[in-house]
Amino acid sequence: MSEKETILLVDDSPTILSILKEMLKGNGFDLLTASSGKEALTIAEEQPPDLILLDIVMPDIDGLDTCRQFKSHKQLSKIPILFLSSFGDVQNKMKGFEAGGLDYINKPVQREELIARVKIHLELKHLQEELYQKIEDKERLIHVLCHDISNPLTCISVWAELILGMNGIGENVNLSNKIQRILLSAQQAAEIIDHVREMEKLSRQKNSLQMGPVSVKEVISSALLIFENQLKNKDITFRCNPALEELETEIFAEKISFTTNVFNNLFSNSIKFSYPNSVITFIVEEKEEKVHLVLKDEGIGIPSDLLENIFNPGTSTSRSGTSGEEGSGFGMPLVKKYMDYYGGDILISSHPKEAFPGQHGTEVQLILKNGKRI
Repeated sequence: MSEKETILLVDDSPTILSILKEMLKGNGFDLLTASSGKEALTIAEEQPPDLILLDIVMPDIDGLDTCRQFKSHKQLSKIPILFLSSFGDVQNKMKGFEAGGLDYINKPVQREELIARVKIHLELKHLQEELYQKIEDKERLIHVLCHDISNPLTCISVWAELILGMNGIGENVNLSNKIQRILLSAQQAAEIIDHVREMEKLSRQKNSLQMGPVSVKEVISSALLIFENQLKNKDITFRCNPALEELETEIFAEKISFTTNVFNNLFSNSIKFSYPNSVITFIVEEKEEKVHLVLKDEGIGIPSDLLENIFNPGTSTSRSGTSGEEGSGFGMPLVKKYMDYYGGDILISSHPKEAFPGQHGTEVQLILKNGKRI
C-alpha cells in the first residue's frame, strides 16, 4: 500500500470519532472526520479519500442514504465504504450491502479488527485499480494494433486485385492461384481484425445495447438476400418451417447485432460447410416464454475436438469449406458473447462425415426470450 492513504471517518458522535482516530493513529493514514453525511460528501468532493468508515445511524441523512449518494456520484462512486453499526443482524447488514457498502464493522469497535479490515479493503482497492489500468492498456493496444495492421492489409488486397486484373495474368494459372491465395489470406486477416474489434466494442458497450422485439421473418429475409449468390453457386436449397411468409415470431434481442453478428455468421458457416445440392433447414418453435431457432445442414460436420473449443476465443477453429471457402475461425466466440448478452443460449450438436456417413451435418439451436411476451 502507498504511504499516507486518506480515510474519512463519519459519525455524529464526537466521542466515537475521537476513539476511531486513536485506534487508527500510527498506521500511516491521513484521517479526515465528518459529523454528518452532508459534511462527508462536501469533504470528499474537495479531497477524495481512499476509504470511508461510515456510521449508519445519524440524524438528517443516515448512513445508508449517504452511501447511496456516494455511489451515484461520478467522481466518488468507487471509494470503498465500510459501515459502522451496533445493529449486527442479517437484515440490517443486507440493507448496507444493497446500498453499496463493502463491509460491516460492529460497535463497539475492536482496534485489531478495525485495522485489519481497513488494510484489507485498501489493498483490494489498489488491486482493482491495477486491474482496470491493465484492461485499459490492453484495449488501447488492441485498438492500435487493429488500426495499424488494417492499413497494410487493405494495401495488399488492393494490389492483389489490381494484379489479378492485369492482361495476361489469367493465362498463368500458377501465378494467378498464388495471387488469389495472397488476396484470400489478406481478407481472412481483415475478418479476424473485424471480429476482435467487435468483441472489444461489445465488452465496452454491452449495457447500451438497445434490446427489444426482433422479427425472425425480417432476419431470415435479410440473410437470404445477402447469401443469395452463395446458395445459388452451391445449388443449396433453403427450407423454412413454418414457411417464411407465415412467420410471425419475434425474439428479444438487439436487431442489428443479432442479424449481422449472430444469424448471418451461423448461416454463412452452414453454407460454407454444406455440400453442393444439399439442404439447409431452418425451424422456428415457440415454447412458452422462449423461442427456439434451429439451423440444420447436411454438411461435413464438426470434429469433437473442435466442437469442444468452438466458443473459446483463444483457439482458432478455422477450416476450409466444401468448396475451398476460407474463414477466420473466430466468429463463434462473438456469437456466444452476443447470445449471453441477450440472455439467451446456444446449443450445437454435430455428426462429422467420417464418423456418420450418410447422417452427417450440424445443428445449431438458439434459445431466446419471446419478444411478444416481454
